[in-house]
Amino acid sequence: MTRIKPGKKKPIGRRITSGSLRLVLDSKIQYIDFVHSMTEKLGRMSGLSQDCSFRTGLAVREALINAIRHGNREDPDKKVTIDFIMESGIFSTRVQDQGEGFDFDTSPDPLDPENLYSTNGRGIFLMRHFAEEVNFRKIPEGGTEVEILQRAGRVRTRKLSSKMAGGTQVTPGWSVGGEGMKAAVRKIANVSVVDLAGKITIGAGDLIFREAINALLEEENRFIVINLEKVSYMDSAGIGELVACRKRAEDLQGAVKLLKPSGKVSDLLHLTKLEEIFEIFQDEDLAVASFN
Repeated sequence: MTRIKPGKKKPIGRRITSGSLRLVLDSKIQYIDFVHSMTEKLGRMSGLSQDCSFRTGLAVREALINAIRHGNREDPDKKVTIDFIMESGIFSTRVQDQGEGFDFDTSPDPLDPENLYSTNGRGIFLMRHFAEEVNFRKIPEGGTEVEILQRAGRVRTRKLSSKMAGGTQVTPGWSVGGEGMKAAVRKIANVSVVDLAGKITIGAGDLIFREAINALLEEENRFIVINLEKVSYMDSAGIGELVACRKRAEDLQGAVKLLKPSGKVSDLLHLTKLEEIFEIFQDEDLAVASFN
């Protein structure tokens, strides 16, 4: 099997029928966007459709978040190994951590009503949704390996719900990485409107979002509308932070409501059933008035 050297670039249009690439990285969240982007590019080079490579990138992103944050617990002495393997029309990615491992057969269902308020536990669910096949393996010497498989030439579409017009699907168009998160606050009477732009993803994105909400709550601004119109994507860490800020506000007898989630973010809110615990508005005046 041909080994692709990390420093050698190949154009997206060039097909790779077989080959492998291994990355060994420190347990740092700043590598996640890089690996996500590389996954999509290698997927396209191996013959996956744009949709398949897009979905694979999202699944690998969640596997890497799990490995770094929950597996290795961001321990600087532990590594994450990512293997990309292209062979016989199958593009597989294996993400391996050096953590204590977990019982992946009994992971809680994030769609259970009792778990909707949890701030974590959605990564495996999203992996299984976006990938064609996901396999878990305990490593004898310690840690967990997640294998994500996608087959070239196979079109995979999962409808989110029949209640959405035409069975809306999560579709390509989320360009993850390269855009910073921005937050601005406006006051309308006793309501704070937080305008967000960018991506609520692990690292800078969810941190900026958390700090903006915490600053409001510390100043006793407890009625908050989060404007998601210009948010293009949330990963599992961002979703968890959204739920966490809702809980922090409620603990202070406040409330958080959502405004104008974009098509892709709206899909995620529906997929994870968070629309059942958040009030969502398409009109700002109505959202503000709902607090009175």
